[in-house]
Amino acid sequence: KTDGKTLWTYDLPEGEVGRTSYGSDGWLYFISYQNSIYGKLTRFDGKSSKDTGNFYRPSRELAIDKEGIIYFASVSTPDTLFAYNPDLSLRWNAALDDTGRVYCSPAICPDGSIIVGSEGGYVHKVSKEGQYQWKSVKLEEAPIDFPTVDAEGKIFISSYGTYCLSPNGDILYHITPNAGQCLIGPGRRLYMLSSNRISCFNDKNDFQESNIIKESIPFKFNISPNPFRDKLNIKSNMSVTIYSLTGQLIKRIEKGENIINTRNWKEGVYIVKAGKECKRIVKLN
Repeated sequence: KTDGKTLWTYDLPEGEVGRTSYGSDGWLYFISYQNSIYGKLTRFDGKSSKDTGNFYRPSRELAIDKEGIIYFASVSTPDTLFAYNPDLSLRWNAALDDTGRVYCSPAICPDGSIIVGSEGGYVHKVSKEGQYQWKSVKLEEAPIDFPTVDAEGKIFISSYGTYCLSPNGDILYHITPNAGQCLIGPGRRLYMLSSNRISCFNDKNDFQESNIIKESIPFKFNISPNPFRDKLNIKSNMSVTIYSLTGQLIKRIEKGENIINTRNWKEGVYIVKAGKECKRIVKLN
């Protein structure tokens, strides 16, 4: 209610919950994780919940279209984009031309098609009916995440900077400052969010920057390889912390150049934080 009083609370099963999305049917939808590897698609109305079976490393964020269809990706062989009806019945699944690296956030295009990024640096597009349409050229050896699509179907997606792709997947231009999510505002203004600044620019790469946190030393943060197996190379001029998806602290690292022995780490996804910057890394066996 608008008076700020609590209507209800509900204790979720032990684990971690991804970002919650609101469906047109009034239900809440999210991915609930039992551990850092497996998660379920869950719907919840404040009184009861329903969920699907487990998926291997599903995306933490969902996309829901005007008809209430829910989209998310999951790692498989090959990786797969899923479409579920609001009652959690499977509508379709589409195999993607990628393996072990697609669990990023999906986005919906004006024509109803779906965009999803890859940890390997690719962008994939699938039609509303579930037909695989295209795979972009390799953009970066880095997570491709936080896709945003404008009214013309142009795709803005973050990696080391922000890429603008045509509806057919061609690269139109690349903004080089390190970035997180790109938002589209009135007048076709684009707002690029990163760890220590907001950049506002017009389409066609004409932009102005506005620092919201000024640092005496430019922020530097690099991790390789990703995915990794036995070791991680981390370069940062700030201290770094690494967590599991359940929030458990795995390691705290001082600033500088460090080589981390990860031979005994469990397979799965980890969160690396330095300042306000946050990156996902993947441990493979």
